[in-house]
Amino acid sequence: MKKTIGDFMKTTGILLSCLSVALLIKEPAQAQRKPAATPVTIKDCYRVVQNDSVQFFYNGSYQLMPVACGDIVRACRVNGQGNLEGRIEDRLVENQHVVLRGHYVNNIRHGAFEMLHPATGKPLWQGAFIQGKPTGEWKYWYDDARPKQVLRYTDNGLELLQCWDEKGQQILTNGNGAWLDAGGVSQGGTVVNGRPHGRWEAHTRPHLGNESRLLTTEFFEYGRLMHGTLATNAQGEGTTYQGESRLLPLQPEGSYMTAESFVLSALNCEQMLALRAKQSTTTNPIWPKGADDFRQLLNKQLQAQAALWPQNVSQVIVRADITTSGKLFNIRSEGVRNSVAKQWLEGLDLWKPAVWEGKLRPGGLFLKLEREAPDKWNIQIETSTLDQGYISSGAQ
Repeated sequence: MKKTIGDFMKTTGILLSCLSVALLIKEPAQAQRKPAATPVTIKDCYRVVQNDSVQFFYNGSYQLMPVACGDIVRACRVNGQGNLEGRIEDRLVENQHVVLRGHYVNNIRHGAFEMLHPATGKPLWQGAFIQGKPTGEWKYWYDDARPKQVLRYTDNGLELLQCWDEKGQQILTNGNGAWLDAGGVSQGGTVVNGRPHGRWEAHTRPHLGNESRLLTTEFFEYGRLMHGTLATNAQGEGTTYQGESRLLPLQPEGSYMTAESFVLSALNCEQMLALRAKQSTTTNPIWPKGADDFRQLLNKQLQAQAALWPQNVSQVIVRADITTSGKLFNIRSEGVRNSVAKQWLEGLDLWKPAVWEGKLRPGGLFLKLEREAPDKWNIQIETSTLDQGYISSGAQ
């Protein structure tokens, strides 16, 4: 017999009416979704383990999902007010890998927290909260476990202590040097004694051959923001502002925080499973043996034809279309003649074509070639899928 919230309250002997209210308050958000034959309800999204121990089930965005189709399961306790209390541990339902550990006091983050890589189990970040505010040292790592940055939250503000760029080079040491966050937007600047100083900038990252574009500029004097500008043209001119920085690292955030509000998913199990099936049949073009194998083969081509590389040119851009049979055509380049780029790519046209909703689709290839040494090139690869005007792209 399926337990209800009322059964839960009787079984545990604690008052979870507040938990029920907290969840029901979020119901209006469902009013805007498309009608569902079986809408998500509170009683389907948790499982009582023992006494006040509960398992909540979520989708990847930490919205509550029915037990039958959740992606993440949280082991936790709830108090008499229906709030998270004590240690929590989140695992992927598929393989039981731990992805988050933390500690709550009456639904407020308080104590040590860490997020782990879902595949390797290595930490992505570690730190602590006091009454919901980050405190002390926070350490971050890249997906491959290389160190990324170390920050320190103090009563006097945020201190930037250590930072490593994407290539593994340490650019900030003991609070002096440069800080850079190269996520979807590349942003950063000079750091002196743990504080931002001088000019800081945010740029879009180059994507499929599009040039980087200046978004924001800020000027600091030893940690104090003097003024900033939201760029509206290529010269960096635009709207000025003062007050809080828009470029400094923000307080640690993540989708896991959504769980604190007990938000119900807008998709039921049937809709979620249909979406997963659709996503599993959509891929960009890929090189059969992986991107690193393609880089090695192209490097050999470039070495063999090094005489064709133009003098005083450090970077070449190559674009090509990929047919539904995996062949390259319409090869065009910047920095060398198209005929030269075609010679470099000769024989490297055995791509697995793009797939969109289970059907083969045309795609695209973007290459950024940078000569690092007489016989070595750094090769950036991006592929894309074109389907009825929709473009999906990604780096390899």
